Amino acid sequence: MTEQSGHRDGLAVLIVDDDATLRNLFADLLREHGWRVTTAADGAKAVCAVQQSRPDLVLMDYEMPVLDGLGAARQISSLPGPLVPMIMISSRKDTATREAALAAGIGRYLVKPVSLALLLAIVREHAAAVRAGC
Repeated sequence: MTEQSGHRDGLAVLIVDDDATLRNLFADLLREHGWRVTTAADGAKAVCAVQQSRPDLVLMDYEMPVLDGLGAARQISSLPGPLVPMIMISSRKDTATREAALAAGIGRYLVKPVSLALLLAIVREHAAAVRAGC
């Protein structure tokens, strides 16, 4: 797990993906826009990171070793305390996977390759909601 800080709006984002290239691409993009970013390479590490630091938002891959994104989402959703918003970013396009993700606590489901502009817009929207106290 790694962390970098930016304090434009204080939003803390956890990026979870076993693909280091994508994980670093998303992390660099969000850091450039001033958000605090923590990363994890699998679902089990994501659950630990959420327990330790309670980020404002989790961007989660579906297919990962150790614990996949669906299992991690279920565990994160069952943690005590306020719900941690999660967005799944997956190469799976089927309706069953999307529905399973939403049932596991995922708020939004994006299909890879995801537009970086769309990802930024979603994170900005979430940051605005956090600032507004929503």
